[in-house]
Amino acid sequence: MNNFFKFGIGNNKLSSQTLTFSKSSGLTCPAANKCKAVAMMNDQGKRSIKRFKDTEFTCYSATLEALYPSLYNLTRHNTSLLNEYIKKDNFNGLVECFNYSINQKRTKNCNLVRWNQSGDIYTRFELEALKKVCELNQDLIFYFYSKNLILYPTNRSIPQNMFITASYGGKYDYLIDRGYFKRFSKVVFSVEEALRLGLPIDNDDSHAYMDKGKNGFALLLHGTQEKNSKASEALKEIRKNKKQLLGV
Repeated sequence: MNNFFKFGIGNNKLSSQTLTFSKSSGLTCPAANKCKAVAMMNDQGKRSIKRFKDTEFTCYSATLEALYPSLYNLTRHNTSLLNEYIKKDNFNGLVECFNYSINQKRTKNCNLVRWNQSGDIYTRFELEALKKVCELNQDLIFYFYSKNLILYPTNRSIPQNMFITASYGGKYDYLIDRGYFKRFSKVVFSVEEALRLGLPIDNDDSHAYMDKGKNGFALLLHGTQEKNSKASEALKEIRKNKKQLLGV
């Protein structure tokens, strides 16, 4: 197989036991709202962030795509290849390519796959293919965050090794409010906000696939935020408080 999907292994937050699959932030997020942002590249090859009218805080992965050429190219490659399979309606080919790509990249110690490290599942076609891949790799735990929640409430055949975290801040938040998703995440602008909401703060993604996150959890705002925005001011406070705790 000459053309396959590109997976990563771990990052600053995730261990080396975790494979990561990334697509283009924003471009593959049809239900994103509060966090929507897209890394754009002009004719001179310069990348920048495009935000939208409802953006309250900038998607972290989009800022990384704008910052790192290799990541930008990787997410565009994966998105383009996925779209080719969707356009050709080649379901079996997509499953085979996903499965091959995973097993080419994984190490013997790998036990987790973080889908949508950037981007979201934007078609039922991809969702059904991923479910099949989960069935073929039952020794791996697959987990992801999603705002495109309209895909899941009627889908009752989720594999046992697939964990979905409904992410607040999108067009279908009402489905979380109505109780369709017990495991959910919410970006908070301070530790105090998480405490008021009664949500534990996740620092390593473990709440997204372990029991401790099954009733919801918070993600503390991070990354690069638009200058002079509410999110930017909140981030300054978070960093200030962190320094005080560390005695810096």
